[in-house]
Amino acid sequence: MRPVVKVLLVAAAIIAFGYIFIGNLGSQKIEFETNSAEIVPVGELTDGTEIIQSFSIGKSKTLSAVAIKLATYIRVNEGKIIVSVRRSAHGDTIYSKSVDASSIADNEYLVHRFPPIRFMKNDTYYLSIKSIGAGPGRAITAYKTSDDADPDGELWIDGIPQTGDLVIKTYTFEPWFARIFNLFT
Repeated sequence: MRPVVKVLLVAAAIIAFGYIFIGNLGSQKIEFETNSAEIVPVGELTDGTEIIQSFSIGKSKTLSAVAIKLATYIRVNEGKIIVSVRRSAHGDTIYSKSVDASSIADNEYLVHRFPPIRFMKNDTYYLSIKSIGAGPGRAITAYKTSDDADPDGELWIDGIPQTGDLVIKTYTFEPWFARIFNLFT
């Protein structure tokens, strides 16, 4: 192999390393947190029940995590929940995670972290929570607001529009190099 080709391959490898690894160093911050004077449970999430909450991320933001406030009714519950972030209400899943209902803490946020979603800034996302295998009296619940706490968001339970919004937090990611660059612009 000629020396010029070797130099080009090494340079390409260094650039790829920098883009993949250094580009993913940064910090997470809470972008949005549901605020309301009154929150209420949505009811038991029994087998097959699906809750969908839409939300938006502002311009030049990179979504990196969502958190949902859940409750157990102070008991050990059965089944699983599938937490998904989607591009549309019923398709194009970006990230999904299965969680055993017995591992959920009462009145705490369940945080769903994933690699930062790049190149989809200013889009609407859909958070889905679907229950699998939980019977009545053995299912968790999620909290929602009594009022419309997020004017850009909508809430559905089993496809039926609801008043209020899920109690959630959304997190965005800012690479360190972008933060440093922004100091000089």
